[in-house]
Amino acid sequence: MVAALPLAYFSNLNAAMTHYGTGSAPVYFGAGYVSQNEWWRVGFVLSLVNLAVWLGVGSIWWKLVGIF
Repeated sequence: MVAALPLAYFSNLNAAMTHYGTGSAPVYFGAGYVSQNEWWRVGFVLSLVNLAVWLGVGSIWWKLVGIF
């Protein structure tokens, strides 16, 4: 259970990773609203924030509700 739940939760974080990681991303990238370098830079920063929230706050929450 402890291994399956993180895999399920982390699977929704792929949208910020690449410029084709979600359905609407090709429209923004292809139309030139965001450059590839900027997309990867912001995606990296957001992935660090997401990891901090999911691993930091999430593990405390799991402890409180009795999963972990």
